[in-house]
Parts: sequence; C-alpha cells; structure tokens
Amino acid sequence: MKSINETLVKEVAIELISKDKVTTTLDVKSHLRGLGYWTNQEEVSIYLKNLADTGVLSFTQTGPYRLYTLGPTNLTGDSYVDNQ
Repeated sequence: MKSINETLVKEVAIELISKDKVTTTLDVKSHLRGLGYWTNQEEVSIYLKNLADTGVLSFTQTGPYRLYTLGPTNLTGDSYVDNQ
C-alpha cells in the first residue's frame, strides 16, 4: 500500500468538504484507504490539525469529534470555533 503525506490529505479533505461542506478524520481516512493508501485515523488527525493551524482548514469541536471546513480557525478559551 502507498503512504500518505500532508499534500494528499489536504487534497482529499478539500475534495470532501467541497462535496459535503464538512469532513472528519474518519471520512478522510476512509477515502484514502479506498484509493489504496495505508493510514490510520491518528495520522490523518495530525495532518488535518496542521492544516487548521496554518489556516487552510478550520474545525468546530462537537463533543469528541472535530468537523473540518475550509478557512482559518480561531482559538477561543479551551475550544476551537469556526471563523466563518
């Protein structure tokens, strides 16, 4: 199986967000595996958080899950909120 990198994760996340308006680490991991890449949810989570930290993506914390969308994230208190 092929390995992943941040560029690939970014492309898949943006594709899924464009289609569904939002994505999760599970969605991205499943899509990548369907394309023949080996990954786990922890690895995808690290890449998606890096993309949020650099402003490419944003996320909203909903309980134990993060819902990723396009755009920067603002840190407010102990949780992240969507900046859009």
